[in-house]
Amino acid sequence: MYRIASLGSIVLMLTISFAALADETRDLLEMDLEELLKLTVVSAAKQEQTLEDAPAIIDVVTAWEIEASQCHDLYELLSYLPGIEVMETYWGRTVLQFRGVMNVHYNNKVLLLVNGVPMYEPIFGSYFLEQIPMKSIRQIEVIRGPGSSLFGTNAYSGVINIITKMADCEGDRFAASAGYGRFSTVHANAEMNWTLGSQGGLFLATEIVNGDGYDYEVVVDEMGNSGVIDYYNNTASLFGNLAYGQISADFGYFNQRKMDFGIVPNLLFSGEGRQTQSWFTCRYLFDGGDRFNLKATGSVRFTDIPEIDIGAFPYPGFAGHDSSGVYINASGQVYHGELQATSTWSDEFSTVFGVALTATRSSEFIWRWRDDETRHPHSAWMGDQSGNSVAFYSQCQFEADRYQLVGGVRVVKSDDIADPLVAPRAGLIYKLNPINSVKFLFGNAYRNPSFMEKHVATYDVLYGSEDLKPEEIRTLDLSLESHGQRGDGRLNVFIEDMCEGIIRVPTNDPETQGGAATIYANASRQRLTGVELAFRLSLSQNAYIGHNASWKQGEDRDSGDDLLYFAELTTSGWLQYVVGNNLYIGPNYHYVGKRKGVSSNGEYVIDGYLLLNLNLRYALSDDWTLMANVKNMLDLDYSYPEYVRHRIEKVPGGPGRTIGFILSYQP
Repeated sequence: MYRIASLGSIVLMLTISFAALADETRDLLEMDLEELLKLTVVSAAKQEQTLEDAPAIIDVVTAWEIEASQCHDLYELLSYLPGIEVMETYWGRTVLQFRGVMNVHYNNKVLLLVNGVPMYEPIFGSYFLEQIPMKSIRQIEVIRGPGSSLFGTNAYSGVINIITKMADCEGDRFAASAGYGRFSTVHANAEMNWTLGSQGGLFLATEIVNGDGYDYEVVVDEMGNSGVIDYYNNTASLFGNLAYGQISADFGYFNQRKMDFGIVPNLLFSGEGRQTQSWFTCRYLFDGGDRFNLKATGSVRFTDIPEIDIGAFPYPGFAGHDSSGVYINASGQVYHGELQATSTWSDEFSTVFGVALTATRSSEFIWRWRDDETRHPHSAWMGDQSGNSVAFYSQCQFEADRYQLVGGVRVVKSDDIADPLVAPRAGLIYKLNPINSVKFLFGNAYRNPSFMEKHVATYDVLYGSEDLKPEEIRTLDLSLESHGQRGDGRLNVFIEDMCEGIIRVPTNDPETQGGAATIYANASRQRLTGVELAFRLSLSQNAYIGHNASWKQGEDRDSGDDLLYFAELTTSGWLQYVVGNNLYIGPNYHYVGKRKGVSSNGEYVIDGYLLLNLNLRYALSDDWTLMANVKNMLDLDYSYPEYVRHRIEKVPGGPGRTIGFILSYQP
């Protein structure tokens, strides 16, 4: 069965040969190539399918791949997949861009799911990949393209579905790893499973990352100043699953302390942001056999922002507060319930039907002075905010000998949007022969405006609008896929048309809102086209290569101008080689091409960059493994375009060269 090449495929192909050479490797490594290629996914149709049959452009990264890749976090890991870029913004946010579709500070145009349940927070509609401990992950399914027909808002340019490990009754077990690297970074995680009788168990995983941070070298800010920030991102996360019979419950907690450049790119406003998230999900599955099952899901997510330091905003001594220390405080909740029925009417025909209800709440978004805890007059909004929606979705799938048809639709009614939203999808998969197939895929997706985009009112900075409409995107994919005994590959082209895009535009009321203020508006129509290529190939029993590349371009559909700020070309490649019975060596590279932008000084170009990395892994014994990595071997300094305010050209990238070691224990 087909799997597209990815950074994780470096390790996947290595583990196959490593298993053939070392008896002490774990169960996953003992799987042969045919078994690994039979991995199944659930994200494309909300039911289990092989990758070959899934009606989506989808990648899979397994737990073993995550560990052996030695990536610092999931952002780094996913950036090695075709068509995905990772960027930092001055507001201290790490964002993923799928196929050139730009997020404005927040990860709200790609939907994060955990076991199929949306995980966006209520204020910005964003997510943090750090909130899931890496040890808790069984596999990650990544869809490039629309997913709103099944999953709703934010499944706009892509979907990331993290499938976690689940509690079981197969015995108690424990595994852990700890690492140390440059910038005094300590990384520790652990997982454990306890059996609870003959029908259930408890699974827990935790992860802690703590360090001094790297030098975030600001060449120039909006005030013309230069400086260096200790850019750290210290996190702690917990995930648990409690299962008994047909009932399963997930719960989690996440805490983050991260530095930011500023609420605007000004060193005077830099400071630490602290936020926490906790969530609980309960599922009940009625298994009616091969023909019918019913799943009920309920979840609640809590987000708390106790403090984001914004320094001396808007300037020292403002409004008589000489200390000028200002911080942000807010909180919110998301409540989600879903009932889904899956029916297999015959060997050829199956359906999925569901209804989902979502309620979103946010407290007032307050700025406070530290000296007396009074409210700052530029606070984003006063008063609580709320939103509710109900959605009905269905999908039908028909499969014959040589072809497969899929069609689905989601209809959504929100209390703050006048007209119902309709998100259809359709697809055809045609098997040319036993190893080659063609996929034709079409889908519509949408993203509802967040509370921030609708209600923010910060003088001389940013204003929202309660009249905002949802963003919409229409995508067409054509893919040729091939799989064989020695390798597999994919070549696909895509076209994406976006309308009602929410962007920041200059205020039309400078006297009331301030001359420097911008406002959120449905003022963008864009088109993106691209080509994505990926393959992997076995050279011998102990050597594998892989490569992927993505090329894309875009235009503004109103002005005809080229779209800016993303790299037209990105590519990754790797070689994996097994030495003896215990050691493998894995050099790899990641190239991000040049990016064009525009600032107050006119058009500019940020150079591309090439990251060269080396991973080493040595099996010390049956239970102990030592890993070492060198990231960014050339010690390059690189930057990201500042694409939000357009007043400076770039914000710093990083870090430079890093060296790390990991010791893993898994009996």
